[in-house]
Amino acid sequence: MVKHLSQFFRGQRQQLLGLGLPSLYFVTLLCWTTPAQAAWDYPTLKAVSQPLDTFWASFLKEFGVRYRFPVVYPHKRVERTPCGPSQLAHYCPQNNSIHLNIPQLTRLARQAGDVAAYYAVAHEYGHSVQNHLGLLNPQVPVVMTELQADCLAGIFFAAADRVGALEPGDIEEGILVVIR
Repeated sequence: MVKHLSQFFRGQRQQLLGLGLPSLYFVTLLCWTTPAQAAWDYPTLKAVSQPLDTFWASFLKEFGVRYRFPVVYPHKRVERTPCGPSQLAHYCPQNNSIHLNIPQLTRLARQAGDVAAYYAVAHEYGHSVQNHLGLLNPQVPVVMTELQADCLAGIFFAAADRVGALEPGDIEEGILVVIR
């Protein structure tokens, strides 16, 4: 289960630099409140999206890329979106949006753990990062695009783990979701 952090201090900068990542001291607040049995409501979604927005904006800034936060649309049922139906979670590059089926995310969290649902959101943020870097290309096989989004979600989780934002077992829980 992801634990709640009220403050992430700038003192973590050196620890994160040891990861080989740019200075991630920019993540000043990581407030994760997604217990395994919690419903994925609007406050939970905001608590999950905010650290991802902050992380990727600052991470990409280190490389001179301006990151526009994706607009996250929660849906209570399968809805039509500009890029197809919102089954569980998907990214739409046409308007830089992420569409999340909240009942499906809640079910996923209850069945596989909170990290599973958080990972689904982080994966979709990975597609937004791909879009900002010009890596979304219809000529590239879908499996490569999906694996790269998995990798980007992993970068976020590695940084979160490095600063103690995850509880023991969260990384393993996330890996199980990826390989299923």
